[in-house]
Amino acid sequence: MEQFVIFGPSNSGKTSLLSTLQQAVFNRDESGWRVIPKSEGARRLFRAAGGAVLDGRAIANATYDMTKVAFEFEFTRKPSLFLPRQTVKAHYSLLDGPGGALFVDGTAGGQDDDVEQAEAFRAELLSHMRQSIGAMLCVDATDRSKARSFFLNLPDILCDLGMDKLPFRRFVICLTKADALFVDRRSQAHEAAQQSDAVQLARDILTRPGVNALLSFAPKTMEIAVAMTSAYGFDVERGNALIDARTGQIALRADGRTGDISQDIERWQPFRVVDPFIFLASGDLGSLQRWR
Repeated sequence: MEQFVIFGPSNSGKTSLLSTLQQAVFNRDESGWRVIPKSEGARRLFRAAGGAVLDGRAIANATYDMTKVAFEFEFTRKPSLFLPRQTVKAHYSLLDGPGGALFVDGTAGGQDDDVEQAEAFRAELLSHMRQSIGAMLCVDATDRSKARSFFLNLPDILCDLGMDKLPFRRFVICLTKADALFVDRRSQAHEAAQQSDAVQLARDILTRPGVNALLSFAPKTMEIAVAMTSAYGFDVERGNALIDARTGQIALRADGRTGDISQDIERWQPFRVVDPFIFLASGDLGSLQRWR
C-alpha cells in the first residue's frame, strides 16, 4: 500500500477534508469511482461526516490522537493523445494527527505529560513522512495569522526529517475552508472560489521564508500543486457557500427553509475535495494549480 502523509497546523481542516472524501467521490456521477475504507479509522471518519451534515453540526472536530486512515480509491483517468482511458486503483495509508505536534505556536505552556505526548506524536509523524511517496499540507485559507506558525515551524519540520531532500514524488498545498473564505460573496461565492488564485494565496499564508524552506528541500523532480477546497461546499444552483458564518457549521437549509433529508443530501457537495488525492496518485492536475 502506497503511503502518503497529510499534515498542517491545528484547525487547518485536515480531518474534515479526509472525512468528506467518500461523499465527494460519490457526488461526481462517475461510473466505477469509489472509495473503500480499509481501516477502522477510515470507516469512522466517513460515517461521522454524513451524520454531522444531516444533524447540521461541524463535520469534524480537532484531532487529539493519532489515527491511521487506510482506504482504496479507484477512479478513471480520461483518455489523452498518448494514453487510452485508464482505471487507477490507488491505495492510501495516511496518518492523521494533531496539528500542534508539528506546528507549535509557543503561546501556551503544558504539563510534562502533554509535552511528552506531543514529542511522541511528532516523532511518529516525522517517521511517517520519511516513508511516504506523497504529501499534503493543509492550510486554512481564512486564517492569515497562521503565517506566524508557518514562518516559525516549517523550516524546523523540514530540517528535523534529517533528509537532504524530501522523499515525495508529489506535494499538494491544500487550501481548505473555501466556503468560509467566500461566504460574504453570497450568490457569487461559488464562482469566486472557482476563479481564485490559489497559488498566490498559498504564498501569502506560507510566507516567503516558509516557501523558500520548502523549495530548498524539494527535489527537482517533485511536482508541486495547490488546491482550493471546501468540506461543506457550495449550493451550485444558488451560488452561496453552505456555511453559517456565525456558527461555522454547515447550513444546508438557508433562509429558514424546511426540506426532507433527500434534498439535504443532494445539496451537500464538497468542493474539489477529490482532486488533491487524484493528483497525489496520478499527477493529473484537475482543478489544481501548478506551483512550478
